[in-house]
Amino acid sequence: MDGGAGEAPAELDPDGVVDWINRDCMKLHVVSPQRKRLACGDVGVGAMAAVEDITTAVRQSLQI
Repeated sequence: MDGGAGEAPAELDPDGVVDWINRDCMKLHVVSPQRKRLACGDVGVGAMAAVEDITTAVRQSLQI
């Protein structure tokens, strides 16, 4: 993946990769999924991020 920051360090866990992207990649921003009970009944990460979190990220990237 190249969002302008090169290759992510290999030792990062998934959360670390998201943090790295949001900190170092000028062309990308990731809004992480939520951890909650999913439609299938499992509990874990995978639900869409809250609409408010997504709109905040979009506004920040557009600087409005």
